[in-house]
Amino acid sequence: MMNGSKNDPRRLPKVCIIIPNWNGEKHLKNCLSSLQAQTYSNYEVILVDNGSTDNSVQYLRENFPNVKIIKLNKNMGYGVAINSGLKQSNAKYIVVLNNDTTVEPNWLSELVTVTESDERIGSCQSKILSLSDPTVIDAVGLSINNDGEAQQVGHLIKDKGQYNQIKEVLGACSATVLYLRGALSQIGMFDSDFFAYYEDVDVALRLKNAGWKCMYVPTAIVYHIGSATAKEQSPLKTYLLQRNNYFYRIKNSPTSLLLKFLIQRPQTMLLDIFEDCTRNEGKLTLPLLKGNFDGLKGFAKMYKKRHRILFFCN
Repeated sequence: MMNGSKNDPRRLPKVCIIIPNWNGEKHLKNCLSSLQAQTYSNYEVILVDNGSTDNSVQYLRENFPNVKIIKLNKNMGYGVAINSGLKQSNAKYIVVLNNDTTVEPNWLSELVTVTESDERIGSCQSKILSLSDPTVIDAVGLSINNDGEAQQVGHLIKDKGQYNQIKEVLGACSATVLYLRGALSQIGMFDSDFFAYYEDVDVALRLKNAGWKCMYVPTAIVYHIGSATAKEQSPLKTYLLQRNNYFYRIKNSPTSLLLKFLIQRPQTMLLDIFEDCTRNEGKLTLPLLKGNFDGLKGFAKMYKKRHRILFFCN
């Protein structure tokens, strides 16, 4: 527990906040300082370091000694980091939090209050705002369109109070999510094969199909930099987004939508390549092609992970 007893922790369910980190030293002060200011008292923080080559671990030991550190020898990816943290805690609730975030003082209390109100709530989505411009929304949930494409609800829209009501959503964005540990255990936790990106979509769909609710909590406010680890338009991010677009669909999409995606993919890929050549002089074409190739290559492996699909689009 990082802060003093502002309320009696014996009467509150325990929360474990897991922060994956890879060379994120410059973000840690703001993120962890905001956690110290929480009005909720019964929580622990585990930072899983994915083989950082900067001074992240030493900085934590010197400045935030109450944070538990799990040090991995190399970058094992987002899912492995989260699962490693899960194994080290018996908390009722698990919060996944990106290192490039800061949170309001009542953030955790608001999430727990809503989750405790209904035993069928398996996850909660915070109101995520842009750190550089808090009048702009980063995300207020995940949705799936009629083509099976995952989208961040509210992304880059001006915050005019249009998302100020608690409501059920399809799923939550992994920049900050509160999960019921029992719900995650039921679906098998995070899929480490994703490495990074779309792993939150995969978890959201598996939770939904297992009958769990996801609630959006507008009073739980988070500020997010976004793309702080893998920069926008980087080869790694391009590759993972392309490959994992196949992975979450193969695992979770109804057969009709999966076939539609596979049939349309060659045309979409050519358009992506044309756009890359126009914008980036073809710098991302190779990772784009490799991502699509490896997505198809992983078809059999992902298909074996399919569960009974009760729901997909909303």
